[in-house]
Amino acid sequence: MKFTINIQINAPRDRVVRLFSDTTRYTEWQEGLVSYTTIEGTPMTKGAISILNIQAGKQPQEMRETVESNELPNTHVVIYEADKVWNRFVSRFEPVHDNATRWITENEFVCSGIVRIIAWFFSSSFRRETEKHMQSFKRFVESSS
Repeated sequence: MKFTINIQINAPRDRVVRLFSDTTRYTEWQEGLVSYTTIEGTPMTKGAISILNIQAGKQPQEMRETVESNELPNTHVVIYEADKVWNRFVSRFEPVHDNATRWITENEFVCSGIVRIIAWFFSSSFRRETEKHMQSFKRFVESSS
């Protein structure tokens, strides 16, 4: 399953990218994220591997993040892996004008096992969750200094 989402963030691109790159602040805007721990490499750099601990409802989940490439301020590509779910998440940041940035994400999800069947029935939930996190980041940036 593939989809693209874009939103406008009312802040200059350098500020958007600076906050997006600050992994120490991820828990401030990513709902359910309990911790983000880099276990290999330097955060946000190519080849870095991090573990995300997420509280989704009553079930804690662990997700592995691998940075595929980092060409910020333009693009950043990561692979997320969790139980039977693989997600390639491409972020692009384009200046709209001095005080606005367009954040475009290209999302690819591959599911296996029973999750593949469930994902087929609930494919719109993947898009809704992505949009929710993007809107949360937008609010975080626009209210931060």
